[in-house]
Amino acid sequence: MGNTLQSSKKPKRIDSLTGLKAIAMLSLFWWHSPIPNPPTDLGARACEILFVASGFLVGYNYFYKEMSCSWTTSIDYCAKKLAQFWPLHVITLIPMIYLNYLNEGFLDARKIRLIFVDAFLLQAWSSDPNVYFSYSGIAWFLSALIFCYFMSPLLLRYAKKVKQSVLLFIIVAFIRVAFEYLEKVVPVWGISIHTSPIIRCMEFFIGMLMVPLFIRTSDKIRSTGAGFGLFSIIETAVMALTVFLMVKMNGVWMRGIFVLLYCLTVFIISLDQGIVSKILSSYPFALFGSIQFEFYLFHGDVLAYSNYIIGNHGDSVNPLLLDWRTRSAVLFVLIIILSVVYKKFFSRRLSSLLMR
Repeated sequence: MGNTLQSSKKPKRIDSLTGLKAIAMLSLFWWHSPIPNPPTDLGARACEILFVASGFLVGYNYFYKEMSCSWTTSIDYCAKKLAQFWPLHVITLIPMIYLNYLNEGFLDARKIRLIFVDAFLLQAWSSDPNVYFSYSGIAWFLSALIFCYFMSPLLLRYAKKVKQSVLLFIIVAFIRVAFEYLEKVVPVWGISIHTSPIIRCMEFFIGMLMVPLFIRTSDKIRSTGAGFGLFSIIETAVMALTVFLMVKMNGVWMRGIFVLLYCLTVFIISLDQGIVSKILSSYPFALFGSIQFEFYLFHGDVLAYSNYIIGNHGDSVNPLLLDWRTRSAVLFVLIIILSVVYKKFFSRRLSSLLMR
């Protein structure tokens, strides 16, 4: 067998990772909402966690499956993913176009071009923040993610063997950090480290490359019967260290270093052996995880319209809503309601319609 890991058993679902992604999504709401921001860039940190975790999940879900590496496979895989989120992307884009009109009062040829760029998820390929943050300002994430999905059939070929994946992890991690460092020192390429699909695909790939070692580690833990108490201490220590470094090293570390930190977090939590992973696997996190994509897109629209109303009609707004606590709570509940309604009544229907 060499160092290729094979098994007839399908990997079990990692619910704790769903909970970790839910925390990242809630962190994005915190960062964009009226709640006072903590002493760290929650928006950047959440995106880094999500790309690493997404790559890990793709690698994990396809570890025992064969996916041919071809243009057709890549396009088909992208089409399936697009069918899941493109309808809601367009639905949430339309109100943002109208909000832009309310703010600026005109729609010229450049903005019409931006609408098409945004609608077809091409904005992350631009180095201009007026393009990749156009309209909703959050859809760049989908633009970069769909490129990661397109590359997945190729990348999965290199995430099957332990030694190969560990070596590639070191190489890709070095390239990722070195590229960011060189771009800071000598900005030759002029790309956005935050939104670039190439950068984000490296983070996605790093997450994927952890899977073979994770599978082997998980199998050894099950065979040795390591204790719940020991892993509870390890998980708690890792989460505490993650939060501490997020605050302590904010503005000191490059984004790429935080990505490596989150690789450790994702790896340990995904082992699902301690108290933290059990909490993250609990029903409330699973419930939120079922609507987290809808929550992500709706939160951009709801918060943007809230800022517009407060900024332009604050005198006529109920004084309670001017308080950040009440306002944040009301907006959160509204986003949840919109997410649940779309998920329950429209998501599957629109996706099925798009796939016909």
